Amino acid sequence: MQNERVATAIISIISQIESARENQEDIDSIYSNLCIAITDEMKAHIPTYDASKKTNKLV
Repeated sequence: MQNERVATAIISIISQIESARENQEDIDSIYSNLCIAITDEMKAHIPTYDASKKTNKLV
């Protein structure tokens, strides 16, 4: 670690790891927001019905 080149390389690697982690967090957040938007749109426009009342289940 006394070599300047090694110290610079380690600092560079640490910076890359921190950047990748931040980018992954951003990507995860964007993906989560996209999933919420799609789910909300589906709930608003796709009709639903209760199928449990239409079944002829024998008791």
